[in-house]
Amino acid sequence: MSQQAPPIPPDASALRTATDRWQGPANLVAVAIAGAVLLVARRPQILLTPEFRVEDGQTFFLGTYFGSPLDGVLRPYEGYLHVVPRLIALLERVPPIQFAPLVANLAAIAIAVAVACYLASGRLAAIIPNQRTRLALAALVIVAPGTAELIGSMTYAQWFLDVFLIAAAIAPEPSSRQRRVIELCALALAAMSGLASLFIAPLHVAAAVANRSRWRVATASITTIAAAVQLTLLLTSTREPHGGGTLYDATGVVAVRAVVEPILGARITTLIATPPVIAVVAVVIAGLLVFAVRDLPRRWLFVLGYVWVASVAAVLEGSINTYHTLLGPVAGEHYFYVPGLIVGAVVVLAIAHRRRAAAVALAALLVVGVVADFWIRPLNTHDWPARSACIGGVDPCLVPVEPVSVWTIRWPGQGGQYSQTRARVQ
Repeated sequence: MSQQAPPIPPDASALRTATDRWQGPANLVAVAIAGAVLLVARRPQILLTPEFRVEDGQTFFLGTYFGSPLDGVLRPYEGYLHVVPRLIALLERVPPIQFAPLVANLAAIAIAVAVACYLASGRLAAIIPNQRTRLALAALVIVAPGTAELIGSMTYAQWFLDVFLIAAAIAPEPSSRQRRVIELCALALAAMSGLASLFIAPLHVAAAVANRSRWRVATASITTIAAAVQLTLLLTSTREPHGGGTLYDATGVVAVRAVVEPILGARITTLIATPPVIAVVAVVIAGLLVFAVRDLPRRWLFVLGYVWVASVAAVLEGSINTYHTLLGPVAGEHYFYVPGLIVGAVVVLAIAHRRRAAAVALAALLVVGVVADFWIRPLNTHDWPARSACIGGVDPCLVPVEPVSVWTIRWPGQGGQYSQTRARVQ
């Protein structure tokens, strides 16, 4: 296979230094350990008192009790496939049931950390030669502000996988056949675990058009096929229609979730959450971003801008939540993880490229946002080890899962009818 030329030619000596220094596995092990420690420090209960959240229980874990493993893995939910969470759900059945949430949480941590390691490794050295910049981007995956909802849930692992899909579109070809096979398999799994492949596949296609190597054709083919499968399922499903709303509501959601919160964080944004103040702050941050990125290579701006616009548009068009409910912490943060991370990445790349005053100001604000949002308040727990013992039994039962009014597990009893969707529990 031919080696792909990097989109932005770096200095050759800098590239060699960055690549050589970060090829060793010991460095990535250190990054992985640091990432896992940071994740657990943000929400210690994911290991201390592990319990399922949202679809983790009713949709993915409970679904393994009905149908064959293959049927479970390929069972659509909300109109598309969730292959990775379904596979992890099968692993959750291996230990005694009281440990199932721990398996899910460990897997969610592993996925987030693996994505961070991918960014920090030599895979992106051809695009971002400076290893400290790559480490900063990797750290941002773990500690980005406004991400409390995502930490410690397999349901939300798909948004970390989206970051991998984006990074893989710009990374050069792996250096060995074994690594190529592993990365192509990871691409296929990630692309079949959410709808992001619908707007990320074009990045892989564009890379294949620019460089018609076998590697680029392979990544473009995999992501495009996955996108076609997900789109077909979506168009033929009975999924709830998207929530929609007014242009005013949409503008407010984008300003808060995709501009202000990625910099200042959820806690500070909540303190200033009045429309006039949010509007002013959003305009100021957007202005600073424009000044900060003036010197960035155009290809970077195109990729980052495309992903931000496409991911925001996908949320506004595809979410079943109405626009105004997307401002709620339960319904909104995970949808905007990718555009929020793009904003943070722009700040990191801008200050690494040239320390203009605007970039320095945004970086300072971003640090404040990261610190303010680092610790995540614990969720309610419901004694999963004791309450879950009824699952798999003869009689129907309810097992509380946060939020209990919507996602409590409804075991139908042996021979009962299973529903993987949410329902109001009185």
